[in-house]
Amino acid sequence: MAIDLGNHYDKNNVDFLEMLEKSTKDAATIGVAIELQDGWIRSMVKKTGVPTDKVIKDVLNLINLDDNNVLGSSRFEAYVKLMGRKHATNANDLYQAMAIDLGNHYDKNNVDFLEMLEKSTKDAATIGVAIELQDGWIRSMVKKRECLPIK
Repeated sequence: MAIDLGNHYDKNNVDFLEMLEKSTKDAATIGVAIELQDGWIRSMVKKTGVPTDKVIKDVLNLINLDDNNVLGSSRFEAYVKLMGRKHATNANDLYQAMAIDLGNHYDKNNVDFLEMLEKSTKDAATIGVAIELQDGWIRSMVKKRECLPIK
């Protein structure tokens, strides 16, 4: 259903995801809007091939940054799957690319990315991915030479 609606809206020059985002602000439509967002994300994951940068960005934008379990959410899991298909050659590249994307996304929304990662290392379900993302972030900063690696 999400794909059919998305195609209908996009064909008529209306941004489907933007409409759904606005619908999450209204108590009468929030439940349906979230279900449709999740359906759209699932359909993007089911598509074969390398996802476009726009699809990855759209999925990233749908991740709730205020969620106490960001790294354990189904939306984050979908983001990881899409990024994995895009950066399938090297796990280090994958986590570095995700750390950069997530760091930028958090900063843009005035949420502390490193604080979220630190909290995620305290949860047994997310500690592995949190540590990989911390390492990816450090590698990206070293490449940029914005900070020195901690020894």
